[in-house]
Amino acid sequence: MIPVTLTLQGIYSYRQRTAIDFRPLVQARLFGIFGRTGSGKSAIIEAITYAIFGETERLNKRDGRAYNMMNLRSNELLIDYEFTAGFPVVSYRCIVKGQRNKKRFDDAKAYEHVAFRREGSEWIPITLGDVQQAVGLNYDNFRRAVIIPQGRFQDFLQLGDTDRTRMMKELFDLNRFELAPRVAQLENITGQQISHLEGKCSNLVKHEDDWFDAQQQLIVEHVKVLADLETEATELNRQLIRLRELAAIDKELSERQHQFALLAGRAEEIISLELRLKQVVLCRSKFQAKAEALRADELKLVGFIPKLKEQQLTTTRLRQQEAITLGVFEKSSAAYNLNGERTARVELLQQQVGQVLLFNQLTETGVRLTKGRDLLGVEEAKFGPLQESIAVALKDLIRIREQTAIFPLLARLVQWHDQRIQLTKNLAALKEERALLTGRLDALSEQQHSTQLTLAASFPDVCSGLPQGEFAEAVSGYLAGEEQTLITSEQHLALQKKLQSLAGTLAEGEACPVCGSLHHPEPLSQGDMSQNEVALAQRRRLLVSQQEMIQQVRREMLVSNEQAEAMKRRNGELTLQIQSLEIEWSNHMADFGGEGLYQPHEEEPVRKAWAETSIRQAEQQKAETEYAALLSRQSTHEATIARYRERIEVLGMQQLELNEQYEKHREVKAFSPEELLRDPEELKQEMVLLKQKIQQAVMQYDKSIAEKQQVQQWLFQAETILKMLESQVAELTIAVGSRSSELDAAALAEGFAGKQAVIELLALPFDEIQISREINAYRETEATLHNRIAELAKSLSDEPYDAVLHNESTASLMLLIEKQKELTLVLDRLYQAVKQAEAQQAELKRLEKELEAARFRAANLASLAKLFKASGFVNFVSSVYLEQLVGIANKRFHVLTNRQLSMELADGNNIVIRDYLNGGHLRSVKTLSGGQTFQASLSLALALADVVHARRPGTDNFFFLDEGFGSLDKESLQMVFDTLRTLRLENRIVGLISHVEELQQEIDAHIRVVSDEEEGSRIVD
Repeated sequence: MIPVTLTLQGIYSYRQRTAIDFRPLVQARLFGIFGRTGSGKSAIIEAITYAIFGETERLNKRDGRAYNMMNLRSNELLIDYEFTAGFPVVSYRCIVKGQRNKKRFDDAKAYEHVAFRREGSEWIPITLGDVQQAVGLNYDNFRRAVIIPQGRFQDFLQLGDTDRTRMMKELFDLNRFELAPRVAQLENITGQQISHLEGKCSNLVKHEDDWFDAQQQLIVEHVKVLADLETEATELNRQLIRLRELAAIDKELSERQHQFALLAGRAEEIISLELRLKQVVLCRSKFQAKAEALRADELKLVGFIPKLKEQQLTTTRLRQQEAITLGVFEKSSAAYNLNGERTARVELLQQQVGQVLLFNQLTETGVRLTKGRDLLGVEEAKFGPLQESIAVALKDLIRIREQTAIFPLLARLVQWHDQRIQLTKNLAALKEERALLTGRLDALSEQQHSTQLTLAASFPDVCSGLPQGEFAEAVSGYLAGEEQTLITSEQHLALQKKLQSLAGTLAEGEACPVCGSLHHPEPLSQGDMSQNEVALAQRRRLLVSQQEMIQQVRREMLVSNEQAEAMKRRNGELTLQIQSLEIEWSNHMADFGGEGLYQPHEEEPVRKAWAETSIRQAEQQKAETEYAALLSRQSTHEATIARYRERIEVLGMQQLELNEQYEKHREVKAFSPEELLRDPEELKQEMVLLKQKIQQAVMQYDKSIAEKQQVQQWLFQAETILKMLESQVAELTIAVGSRSSELDAAALAEGFAGKQAVIELLALPFDEIQISREINAYRETEATLHNRIAELAKSLSDEPYDAVLHNESTASLMLLIEKQKELTLVLDRLYQAVKQAEAQQAELKRLEKELEAARFRAANLASLAKLFKASGFVNFVSSVYLEQLVGIANKRFHVLTNRQLSMELADGNNIVIRDYLNGGHLRSVKTLSGGQTFQASLSLALALADVVHARRPGTDNFFFLDEGFGSLDKESLQMVFDTLRTLRLENRIVGLISHVEELQQEIDAHIRVVSDEEEGSRIVD
């Protein structure tokens, strides 16, 4: 997890919205968050852990966390945390929002907690579980390995065996090795399988080979008998097939003879049908067109008669409606003629309303004008005394101003002395800091010189004649050469040991596997190699010790050089600042400006005069305020009088205009005083009613005219249609009579009974084509049946059908088939018995094989159960991981303690300390000093961070530490800081939260947290 941004508002001491951009801090690798105790530093990591896990170090749910986390001066809380995690890197964002009940201060609602994952340019909602899975740690282990809160730095070092083992399980997912329940379950399942297999084996019958031979002999005998029956049945079946053919011929002959007899019964019907067909054909060819024309005219006549009756009714109804509309028109015309009188009355009312309104406005304007003149007189009477008061106040103010004229000079001189004092303090502080820094540079140079002398004393031949700056590089090259020489010697020793093993197999007269000689006078001895092996081991230990020493020296020199460069840069900055302040101080002294009344060294007289003048300043302030108030009152009175005069003038102009309009209205029509006193609204209402009556009369008149014209138009159209229908009915009646007479005469001439007989014959549903086809089909069927009967009779005359023989053959065949079925059933039972016995034999062999495998598996599971019993295997794996973790931490701890102490894992997974200053004996971690405890805790915490990063590769290794430096002396603190700086070379990102001033001066990339009584905590870059 790498932090990106964090926004805080309303949490703990952060009242206003505050944002932290971690990106420039992360790029620096080593950064700090500094501030005084209580400024709000620890709240930053509490906000981060709460955003990810919903938990905090200080408060839990029972502590009223929703209320107590929120700033008492804030009504809402916000935590917006963005970070990256995983590989490939994915951005995540956690947002926490809270709000206080507006009516109840102590009621803070439950916080809203949401999370997102960036996909492209969008934030996709996810669960908090997804966020925690991306981080890869639970809350407790997160506080031990990534962000370590205040007071929890030594947790892992002080953990008991159970808690430490549990932590190892969670960090390395060792619960996957907790296999005892699974093994027990498999043992139970395997036991059930064994019992089940044994039961199935006991239920199966085992058959001998003699039983299978006897069953096979029976099958052969039954198959032979079945073959004989099959031959006999085949012969009978052939005979039956021929008898069935003859029976079919005999049956068809009887059926054809019956069909021919039925056809003979329809002969008279067919003759009558042929006669009717001729009549219909004659009638349709002679009279079809005339009958259809007569029918068409009759249908038209029948259709026109209802229309004629309906049109007669419509015409009568319209004549009645015409009489009604004429009556309505006469009434609306009478009402319309009264509109002239009504219009004249409306115009008169409009004139009266205008004069009444003008009369009322004139009266109201006169009243307002009189009232305004009275108010103006009152305000003008007040203005004289106010002018006198202003003159008196101005006289007093001039007197006081003369007494305080020196005040600006004194204020400027007091400010000048304050700035002089501050410049003096700043200059002294910078010079003091430069002196301290110079002392530290000298001490660091002495330390580097001492280190170089130690190196030269350890390797005098290598360092002889070289400058001190090249000692370390020369020694490193020398040790690299020694390393290569030692490796060559070790390889040679390994070859000698191999040859010695071959020498042990030599026998006189047998060929040597190396040179092939048959004689071996001086074989290689073990004693020579033992001495060489001991010597090489001693050289290896010495070389390792020398390599560790030169690595430590080079690290110390690297740190010292970095510190020296930082101190030199700071020294240069201080020199520039001192020079700048000295110039500023000189300019300030030259800019005194006492105007001859005071000198630069006369600070006390200036401050005394300033104190006395302050009293006069208060009097002047009071006089200024009173004079300004009087001037304000004067301006207010003047504005009021001007406003009254302006309003009176406006009202006078309005009165003249209204009077002029009123006289013009009276020239047109002068109303009496009683008429002018009427209510204008009543007059307007009367006008509205008259206008409504006028409009209604016009609408009714127009409507009656339109209705009269519409009805008259409809009546004209109806009478025209009626005349047309009457004419058409008369014409059709004549046509129908003429066509009827003509058809009757033609029918009689052709021999029919008359017109009606022809019409009835034509109306018959007689299909000429279908009737013709039916007659032809009858004749063809009659001929076909006659020929087929002759053919069948000839076939039976050569070979007559014997029904008795047919029945006897059928019975014999059925008997043979029944015997075949019985014999086949017996064979099936024999086959089934043999097949079932063979299947049982195969199943029994398979079950016995499975039973043997299950018993072997049960024995293996019993061995595994002993291995996994009581979490023994998990504890073993946990111890292995813990031992590796302690080994990683010990490498750094051994260096931090100048190789005086080391950590080891004792029985019970307890961490103990080996003290090399006291004979290498072991002692408890509880006996460490405060600084040593911190060094051990730091080493373990960094090792934990390494483990977490190794399990989730692909991102930088991030580690955040809150406090933990208060118990260290300056030397230990410097050593820890040097260690933390070297972590940047190990692909780490280290963040520190501290109030220690030394760290603030050393870490360039940092932010500061300051606390303000009004604004709360805020971030200063």
